[in-house]
Amino acid sequence: MSRIVGVSPRGGEAFLVVGGTYGSGMAGRRGKLDSPDGVITAQLRGTAGRYASGQPLDVDAAVEELREIAGGRADLLGEVAGRTLGFGPGVGGQVGADMWPNKALEAALLIAAGADLTRLTYWVEVGQERATRMIR
Repeated sequence: MSRIVGVSPRGGEAFLVVGGTYGSGMAGRRGKLDSPDGVITAQLRGTAGRYASGQPLDVDAAVEELREIAGGRADLLGEVAGRTLGFGPGVGGQVGADMWPNKALEAALLIAAGADLTRLTYWVEVGQERATRMIR
């Protein structure tokens, strides 16, 4: 069964969950897109990643779009920034080292967009734990 679980604040595109999966991503399989916060964090991760990998980097546009997606939810910006910062080092080895510059830039964009940093270290640890589980 398919269902629409969210609509992007930019462009109005819908997120479609088919048979419990969100495209090829893992978020739907873990059930994170069943909540509004899960949709927002998925959008934040994707948007930060898109801008961080783009050349040339348009910081102002990135920050504006991230703020729009977050809708004042500094806590979600902080959560995604922390998990992103923790992920690269959590993978370890050369793969983690190779992804670190891009992950650091993604997190910097999220922080610049107004992330609440009060729980950043907690979310960094969560990101490291998730990365560690993925490589086992």
